Amino acid sequence: MKNLKEKTNKEVVEQSTIFKQAQEMTINQAVGVLAQTATIAQKHGILTVNDAVLVARALEMVKYNEKA
Repeated sequence: MKNLKEKTNKEVVEQSTIFKQAQEMTINQAVGVLAQTATIAQKHGILTVNDAVLVARALEMVKYNEKA
């Protein structure tokens, strides 16, 4: 029973850490997360070529603060 409680406590700490990281995320980190997600999705065939192009352009716009 003690092992289960320790594991649960560890999970709570990890969750609070990730939420803290998310709360303190900068715009550059956010763009990085989106870029990584898009890359993974494309590698697994979840995005079409058209989707990938649109996501790439959207990321460029956000990253370089361009106007549409």
